[in-house]
Amino acid sequence: MEATRRARLSNLTFLAGFGVTLLLLLWVLRAYLVTLVVAACAAVVLMPAQERLARVLAGKRALAAWILTIFTVALVLAPLTLITIRLVQEAAPAIAELGRDVGQGGVAQWLQNEAPAPIRSLYATALEAGLADQVRSGLQSIAAWLAATVAAIPSFAALIITDAIILIVALVWFLSSGPALYHRFAESLPMERHYTDALGKMLVAGVRSIILVSLVTAVIQGVMGFVAFAIIRLPYPLLLAGAMAFFSFVFSLVPVLGSGLVWGPAGVWLIVSGRVWAGVFLLAYGALVLGSVDNVIKPFLTKGSLRLPPALVFVSIFGGLAAFGPVGAILGPLVAAAAGAFLRLWRTDFLHLPPDGEETAPAKR
Repeated sequence: MEATRRARLSNLTFLAGFGVTLLLLLWVLRAYLVTLVVAACAAVVLMPAQERLARVLAGKRALAAWILTIFTVALVLAPLTLITIRLVQEAAPAIAELGRDVGQGGVAQWLQNEAPAPIRSLYATALEAGLADQVRSGLQSIAAWLAATVAAIPSFAALIITDAIILIVALVWFLSSGPALYHRFAESLPMERHYTDALGKMLVAGVRSIILVSLVTAVIQGVMGFVAFAIIRLPYPLLLAGAMAFFSFVFSLVPVLGSGLVWGPAGVWLIVSGRVWAGVFLLAYGALVLGSVDNVIKPFLTKGSLRLPPALVFVSIFGGLAAFGPVGAILGPLVAAAAGAFLRLWRTDFLHLPPDGEETAPAKR
């Protein structure tokens, strides 16, 4: 009896220590969890190439991981770093100029004298209603936020460099040790192996689908957007194209968002500022050309790998963004896909129902 009590107490103590250690580990890594998740997703996408290269190198997985990581850095991260530096160079004066305009009353002057008649009338009504102080306070708050954004750009660039180094080290580790880590994790779970294998295959397929869709769509729309911005001589074309590629990557699975968050307001602003034909061209180009990229690329790459209703994908992306930040655009749909996989396994293995898409045979009377 005493031995049983001591064994139970030992198990509880072990579980408590294990839980506290995991929480402390998450606390230590909290600043770089997003970077580690990105590295893990990149490793999942690159794993087929890693396996082929490791076979060519006679099973030297670490060497293959370093070669593949260096190649990826040279092919992807190096151009991305140069583009980021250029974006920072353009973003600083653009934000500073906007902040000066707001702070000096440029927006208020435009609303009062130069805006279209309905907007001027609405602004005059707001002033007559005694909202002038609130409007000025709001504009001053925007100006202060813009100034703080400019001041934070150098530290943001330094943070990108630090995250890039951690990303490279983590990517090498995941590529070289990823399969062994997965097998150890799967063996440690108190669940039958065919369940973990089914869930693992689903997650791998989902990650590859989401990353490829997001990356390819973002690159194509960014390049095509830069061409359009340069043709109509829109200020800061590279900055706008970079922002459009970023939004396209984050919201690539949402039909109504993505690149439209940039070309839509830009086209409206051109029309309001008097460049009507340029604005109409940009809106038409965005709707007909940039918007069609989603309809052509996404069906070709996804091919139903997530097996989720479009409405659930839409909601899970916004829920993921709210819960995890920018990386939630990937984690949200993956969590929903994992829940769907658990539901399918529950139906087939526990309730003995036919798989999705198959009808149950009618009972004979």
